[in-house]
Amino acid sequence: MRLQQYINEGFEVLQDIKLITKDRFNYVYEGIIKDDDNEYKLKINMRGYGKELWSISFLIYKNKKIAASKIEPKNLSITKTIIEMVMKATKDFIKKENPEELSFTNATGMKGARKLYDRFAKMIIKSGKYNSISTDFPEDYEFRRIK
Repeated sequence: MRLQQYINEGFEVLQDIKLITKDRFNYVYEGIIKDDDNEYKLKINMRGYGKELWSISFLIYKNKKIAASKIEPKNLSITKTIIEMVMKATKDFIKKENPEELSFTNATGMKGARKLYDRFAKMIIKSGKYNSISTDFPEDYEFRRIK
């Protein structure tokens, strides 16, 4: 069974990721993911620091409380679904803004999450629009648009 098929069978995306707020230096996307036992709300924020540098962050809520610390390795399939939704929002954002630089941080410190953030970083590089910039910290990711 392919990974994507496994994820789709394990989690039902109740609504597609949607842009809910857009202003000069702030884009906010939201989506909902539901498994058999839980419903998670995903909120993705693209914050601009001037026109050139944008930071990507996201929070996962369960029962209106931040749930990122509760997504442990046993819940990696939901984490993979979340990363895919974050990537979809990021692609939409890049298409709209074409930022000079992007950055995000793996603040969870989880080994499993590290692999998923690495995957997210590879997706950004594979787009052909950005190169990775080296950082001082392994949990930080930065990218510069290819000219």
